[in-house]
Amino acid sequence: MRLDRRLRYAQADMCNRTGSGRVPAVLPPLLFLPVVAYLLVHAVTALNLSLAVIIGLCGGGFVIWTLTEYLIHRFVFHHNPGSQMGRRFLYLFHGFHHEFPADLGHIVVSPLASTPLAALFYLVFALAVGNSHAAPLFAGFAFGYVCYDSLHYAMHHRSCPVFDF
Repeated sequence: MRLDRRLRYAQADMCNRTGSGRVPAVLPPLLFLPVVAYLLVHAVTALNLSLAVIIGLCGGGFVIWTLTEYLIHRFVFHHNPGSQMGRRFLYLFHGFHHEFPADLGHIVVSPLASTPLAALFYLVFALAVGNSHAAPLFAGFAFGYVCYDSLHYAMHHRSCPVFDF
């Protein structure tokens, strides 16, 4: 038992040094919900988009997040890379979470990874639908991410009697 604990702490230390380590679960909502609020206010006030367009684009962004999370989780995080470096990378950014699911400090994504990815997705949305429509589309996408991370944390942290078999 003592060896397992030391190995776990050594792996956690490696994750912490690479930026994939301990992240408080409250950080993604604190980081992204103000962005979501700003983009929605901006869509109404500066971009003069109708409520129907904003709701439709937000809903579309939420659906795009859901699909994106599934595809990344399925085809990137559970891909079997051929190189040792690839296996190490996937372990640091996702495998650790599966090996130690009760370690609540490694449930949500580090802002060192989520912030650049968010900027990249906003850029892709702006190129795909134009800058004015990208704001509410990304707001829905980011809101979906926050909901996902919050629910993911809650499922690891709390016991749900409905699903407790």
